[in-house]
Amino acid sequence: MKSKNFKFICSAIVFLIILAIIFTELTGIMIPKFFYDNDWATTNTYTGFYKMKKDTVDVLFLGSSHAASAFDTQELYDEEGIRSYNLACEEQNVLVSYYWLKEALKYQSPKAVILDSFLFFDYKTEEPLNSEEACTRKAIDFMKNDMVKLSAIKDITDIDKNQDILSYFMPNIRFHSRWEELSKDDFNYKKMEERNEMKGYSPLLESDGSKDFEAYSAEENATAKPMTVVMELYLKKIVELCREKNITLILVKTPTESFDMARHKTVQAFADAEGVPFIDYNEKNTYSTLDFDFAEDMNEDEHANMEGARKLTDDIGKRLHDEYEISAVEDKQWSSTEKFHDEYKEDYKLHHEEDIYKYFEKLDNDRYSIFIAAKGNSGAAVTPKLITHFKKIGLNCSFARIKNPGYAAAVVGRERKEVLSTGLNAPAMITGVLPDGVTTYKVTSQVGSYSEYNAEVEINNDKCSTEDVGINITVYDNTFEKVIDKVCFDTSDSELKASR
Repeated sequence: MKSKNFKFICSAIVFLIILAIIFTELTGIMIPKFFYDNDWATTNTYTGFYKMKKDTVDVLFLGSSHAASAFDTQELYDEEGIRSYNLACEEQNVLVSYYWLKEALKYQSPKAVILDSFLFFDYKTEEPLNSEEACTRKAIDFMKNDMVKLSAIKDITDIDKNQDILSYFMPNIRFHSRWEELSKDDFNYKKMEERNEMKGYSPLLESDGSKDFEAYSAEENATAKPMTVVMELYLKKIVELCREKNITLILVKTPTESFDMARHKTVQAFADAEGVPFIDYNEKNTYSTLDFDFAEDMNEDEHANMEGARKLTDDIGKRLHDEYEISAVEDKQWSSTEKFHDEYKEDYKLHHEEDIYKYFEKLDNDRYSIFIAAKGNSGAAVTPKLITHFKKIGLNCSFARIKNPGYAAAVVGRERKEVLSTGLNAPAMITGVLPDGVTTYKVTSQVGSYSEYNAEVEINNDKCSTEDVGINITVYDNTFEKVIDKVCFDTSDSELKASR
């Protein structure tokens, strides 16, 4: 009898262990993830933080996506030797900033914390936490299960009655309906989580800021706008925590169309009262020192692009070094990721190249999968020089001098594919799989001179091309696993002007 009971107990234990493993694996699959194939690699930001060696991060950045895209941790190390990590993310409310600071202090001993002030004020007024639940979960889901996380979740659910504690520890409850939208990232998440080369920084490639932006002057008259009550409460907690740990807290506001003198005055008054510095890059005197071009250095009106981030990071780096005496430290965790960061710079330069010949020179890169679809009378504009550039990337440019051709081409790994069609009912088409062995592509080019004829590139059935008249090129970065440029060179224009 005892033997039977023992066997039963052992079997039950084994069953529970197997059940726990399955549950853990399913939880990992079902939670939404945001890796480097996304503009905001939030998952990499937080899982990557735990991979940093203890007490090696001297500066922490916190706040919304404004900070995530503005402060480049690799640039700060390359220029000033300062070791930093960017813990900012989309719509990071101040409660989340506070708890991530508490969590970070269990592993690191930063000398300075830089906190963006965008979400001090009303943003999503219909949300109790001033930001969407999905953004709160992006930040909290990947925090380790400990007392800090438990305290954060308790505060979140106390303030927002629409959320419950159990769904944070058992995310399958919240995300049980995701089955239909699961992607390769969901099944490959353990491998993807290993990457943290950017250390929280989110590089953006566009240049689409307002041409009408004007920095404001601190002398302007404005009635101070009050902070959101809950946000101010947690801002004070951050101030107290930094003071307790002898950490320099610096409040900042990155360039944006969504800040004004009314908000500036409130933050400045708070900073003065608490004895902490406030750097507002929208204030005229500060803005003028940056050599910042809002139209060119902003991804759109809210977020700095990679060039804008370089300018902002270089400025904050000089301040950290000169005013707060944060010294350079050699560290392989940063020096070893310089090449990875440089690849992002190459993507940025490619994305901004307007000259077709220089563009093709930049295409000669093993990281890129290249897709080309001709539209309209593109063959007539092909010059011997352009044919030479096509051949450098392994293509014959077979549509040269052909009127209204259907031409599709793909450069994927070692494969070079070209299809030429001159029949109205036979579009040129290429299909295949990218180097990851999972992601599919299709390039289609319809014969004809009219604008309604197709010239498109699809990646995983998503359209990824401009589809304009001319030579349409789509570039996929195999390292970051995403499209980094879609451009058309207009063959009806003698200068082959680029449009994106």
